[in-house]
Formats: sequence, structure tokens, C-alpha cells
Amino acid sequence: MDTKPILMAGNWTSCGADDPTFQSFNPISGDALPQRFPITAWPDLESMATASIDASRALAHVDPERIGRFLERLAECIEADADRLTQTASLETGLPQPTRLASVELPRTTDQLRQAARAARDVSPSGWRRPVIDHQTNIRSCFEPLGGAVLVMGPCNFPLAFNGISGGDFAAAIAAGNPVIVKAHPAHPETTRCLAESVVTALEDTGMPPATVQLFYHAEHEDIARLIEHHAIAAVGFTGGEQAGRAIKSVADHAGKIVSLEMSSLNPVVLLPGCDESGLESFAEAWSGSILLGSGQFCTKPGLCFLIDESVARNLADRTVAHLSGTESCLLLTSQIVDGLESGVRMQQDAGAILLTGGLPVEDAGWRFQPTLLMTNGPSFLEMPDSMQRELFGPAALIVACENKTELLACLRSLGGQLTGCLWGDEAAQGGEVAHEVRSTLRSKCGRLLENKMPTGVAVVPSMVHGGPFPATSHPGFTAVGMPGALQRFAALRCYDGVEESRLPAILV
Repeated sequence: MDTKPILMAGNWTSCGADDPTFQSFNPISGDALPQRFPITAWPDLESMATASIDASRALAHVDPERIGRFLERLAECIEADADRLTQTASLETGLPQPTRLASVELPRTTDQLRQAARAARDVSPSGWRRPVIDHQTNIRSCFEPLGGAVLVMGPCNFPLAFNGISGGDFAAAIAAGNPVIVKAHPAHPETTRCLAESVVTALEDTGMPPATVQLFYHAEHEDIARLIEHHAIAAVGFTGGEQAGRAIKSVADHAGKIVSLEMSSLNPVVLLPGCDESGLESFAEAWSGSILLGSGQFCTKPGLCFLIDESVARNLADRTVAHLSGTESCLLLTSQIVDGLESGVRMQQDAGAILLTGGLPVEDAGWRFQPTLLMTNGPSFLEMPDSMQRELFGPAALIVACENKTELLACLRSLGGQLTGCLWGDEAAQGGEVAHEVRSTLRSKCGRLLENKMPTGVAVVPSMVHGGPFPATSHPGFTAVGMPGALQRFAALRCYDGVEESRLPAILV
């Protein structure tokens, strides 16, 4: 079977006949899908980088209105191809087409593109460019495009809304006036190729520079590192696992490149004291539902629950196990996720956590795992932080039973950076004394603080912060979701001191 071409400088380009290839898999059956995709060699990656230089220069003269039209046209093209896109994505990911991809994720994708289009056009003081003018000194500043390409690498769990060629990083980088080189995720390359066809149509229909968007499917790690180091690359946007993210950050830091990472998060929930039987049952139902949503493959899954009093913890554990046991197994996106989850559960058991339910892959066709719950105590959590703070990506979570407030706060202070943190309970009951200190501690650890609400959903609104301290992301000052804030990850703040008005950017006049 023919190998699919890459998108380079506006053209679909075949790779060398001897280049290695790979295939994606259907998670439901575990079978390889027929399409073959190239593992792109360095000469083609270098050609992409070179083409992006011309695109960057051309985009410097493209007005925001045209960029906005491109993003809107892309949204229209995606909607026109919705059936094929969602069918293909379902085949490659196992995610349900009608209830997830067609009715939730595709509309989120196109809405995000349209929000980015509005942000691109916005030249007001509250827009992404943030113009500041000091007339007394004749010093002016604003955010501008980076002057180089953004390398975007999306995750496996959102094949449309976070895809490198249609998702939030892509939309933000383009709206900020940067060309983009996309590395597809190897779990859904055909979905990405189909999206790229919509991108090409939108580029042509709006007269954008042809190398504004380029695509390759996979490459060797050392060649991706060389691409990051290339002088044409100004920034990297990555969403995925912590191990890969740290490796990318190391290369980018060494090369002096901007890197926007969204990686690992445990999303701790603190159940406040004073919860009665009814409240405990309500929490167990909400928590278990959030653990199972998307088979636990959300970066905002609340995978860690802290509470005071071992007897309450056991009561919660029994109720949560009852809810989780209603689901025999959960379909996972890749075999690597299955292996990683099994390894993580075993690591926590070796560190002293008690397995209450699940913990094993399901020996059946495809890639499935049992809903899993573990429990430990405060001292064990503090003694083995590397094991206990291992992200269990999938339908699994850990309860930590603390003896008192001091132990609870020590556990919270030991956490790394998180995307979210949640307090659950009635502060007017017995939780008020603990809640203030818990809230203060969690506030410094997470990007988004919630009360009596599970964190799984991430609304695409300007006030959203989908970010947090390292290792949740690479910088706590930015958000990956929500316009116009997401654009500033891929922008440069530049100053004009005493520059003649006729030579200033229009936004500073």
C-alpha cells in the first residue's frame, strides 16, 4: 500500500521509497489499520524548517483580518467534513463517534478556531497584543508574532480538539501570526491527515502563505531534537506525557527556545471534615464518575483524594468501589497507556498502597483496563513521593487517609504543580477550620481552584486557566485554553522607543 505524503511548503510530498513507515491501530480490536505513514527523515524536516522562514516573513505582512478568515474557513471545512473526520477518529481512537466526537469534540474544535479568529482580529487594549503607549516618553510596546515557526505536537486523547493541526496550540500560534509545523500523534495519523486536507483548502481559499501550516507524522527522537534546535523554530507547543515533555524541555532550554508544555497532573481533591453519609455518597458518585469519564484519559482527571480520618476513608473507599465496579473495563487509547497504567499501579503497591479494586489489564481483544482504586496513609504518601505521585493515566485513583490537619497539609505541600485542585464539603459544618489552610496551600499548587465541583471539564472561555506550576505545565503564567490568553504563549513583547509614528505598527499609533 502507498505511504501517505507529508504536507511541505503547500504541497503534498511523498517521502523516499526506502524510508521506514508505521501504522496506527484500532484500540477496540488491537489490529493495525491499513494506511502507512512515513517516519520523516532529517532532510525533509530541514526543508520544512527552511520553508517556514519564508512563511514567517510573509505572515508579518498579512493583516489580522486575513488570519481570522483563515481560521473561520478552517472551521467551516472541518464542519463540512464532519462525518469522515469523526468516523476516522473513532476508528483510530475507539472513542464513540456520536456521543463524543461528533456531538462534543468537533463542535469544541470549531468553536475554539472561531474564538481564535476573533482574538486575531482584536486590536483593542484588552486583546492579545496588549498595546501600551506612554506619550510623555514616546515609548510604546505590544506583543507581536515570534518571527519564527511554532512546532506543535498534540496528545493522543483528543484527536480533534487538541490535535496539533486543529487544536488549541495550533489555533493560538496561528492567531498570533506564526507559521506552524505539526507533528501528528502516531495514534491518529489518518485523522490528522484528513484535518490537513481541510487546512490546505482553507489556506488556498483565503490566500494565506502556503507554508503557513506544514505536517509530518513521525520522526526519530534525534531528528525532532534537531528540528527544535533549528534557527527557524521559535517555539514548541507540546501536550502529552511528562517523560516526553521533560525531554523536549531539555532540548528547547538548551537551544534557548520558548516551550509551552502541558504534561502531568494528579488534580488533588480534598474532602473536608464533617461530611455526613448522604454527602459522602454524593461525593463518591461524583468522584467515580469523573475518574471514569473518557476512561480516565483526561489530563484533569481527579486522581488523588485526601481526607482526614481513616474510618471515613474506608467508608468512602467502599462507596467508590461500588460505583467503579459497575463498569467491567475501560477502553484505552494505546497499548502504551495500558502498560504504563499497569506499571504505575504496581509501583504504588510496592510503595505500600493497598489495591481495593481492579489493577489489571483485561485479557480480551483490544486495549482495556479494569477501573482501579488504591488507598494509602499520609506517612506512606510522604515517604515515597515518586511512587505515590506517579500519574495513573487511565481509570485509576488513590485515596490518602491522613490522621490530622498537620499531616494533610504536609501531603499537600509535597505535591508538584497541578492543573487543578478541589475542595469538597460544607465549610459551615466542621470543614471551616481546615478549609482555609487547605485552600491557601492548594492555591499555590494549581492553575484552577474548584469548590464542590469535579475538574474534568475545561470550558473554552476567556477566564479559563488551563495551566499551572511545573510539571503540570512549563510556566504558571499562561493558559493553554481560553482566548486571548492562550495566544501570548506564542508571542514576543516588543518595545518601540522614540520611533517615528509613520514607522510604528498600526496598533501603537
